[in-house]
Amino acid sequence: MIVLLGRNPHKGQEDPEEVHLVPASGDGRMISRTHVLIGTDPRGVYVVDRGSTNGTALVASGGELEPCPPGTQVRVREGQQVSYGNRWFTVLRRPAI
Repeated sequence: MIVLLGRNPHKGQEDPEEVHLVPASGDGRMISRTHVLIGTDPRGVYVVDRGSTNGTALVASGGELEPCPPGTQVRVREGQQVSYGNRWFTVLRRPAI
């Protein structure tokens, strides 16, 4: 599964057909139009910052932010938080239905 998250996300030519576009709700002035790609593969979850203005970062166990270089696939551990713009989400595993 691949998700593009942003203020008004758009699929790029390099993105697969099955990309899900997820607009960020609320006041998104800190979030770029297409901010971050979230994907899964057999190794787990990864994120790719799409060259956003305010960046994407992993939140380390001590709370410090580890910036994700734009265009680089960065692995995310289960339970880890990802900061994007002025928001964040936590990666959690859910049993298959």
